[in-house]
Amino acid sequence: MSEKRRIIIPKCTNTSTNAPQKLFISLPSDHKLRKAWQRAMRRSDFVSNKGTKFCCEDHFNVKKDIENYQ
Repeated sequence: MSEKRRIIIPKCTNTSTNAPQKLFISLPSDHKLRKAWQRAMRRSDFVSNKGTKFCCEDHFNVKKDIENYQ
């Protein structure tokens, strides 16, 4: 991993540095989908489409939520 991945979930402290074994899922770039994710994260501030933002696997049921997960 070349850049440090930071999580945008409030109060989640996981990064690719302190939790390299975790899966990091990027937020969708589609504006409507990103807003839906933002509501699910209980973020009232807008999450910019600039740059890639991540959620770690702690905030998903990976086997159920991610299509084609193996």
